[in-house]
Amino acid sequence: MSDDHAPTIRTDRLVLRRWAHADVEPFAELCADPRVMEHFPAPLSPAESLALLGKVGQNWDNDGFGLWAVGLTDLAPTGPAPFAGYAGLDRCDWLAPGAVEVGWRLA
Repeated sequence: MSDDHAPTIRTDRLVLRRWAHADVEPFAELCADPRVMEHFPAPLSPAESLALLGKVGQNWDNDGFGLWAVGLTDLAPTGPAPFAGYAGLDRCDWLAPGAVEVGWRLA
């Protein structure tokens, strides 16, 4: 699950980090939340969320950039930052060939 290409960016409140296996379940819960997904066609099933995570990893491999897992460092100052969602850049070839968008999904 961890992506060796993704750097880590840390601030006082947030960490943008590589994805971890521990992120799979909270990511699926995030994507199944109707409020989070209200501007998307539908909430995602656990299998659809897992497929999306696979795409995220492929994008880092192919493009050298992608979506980071976002953790809240102020909730865990001495341990791993709890998963809060994702943010970053993502290819959106459906819009135009080579197009890139800023993407985020937060709890």
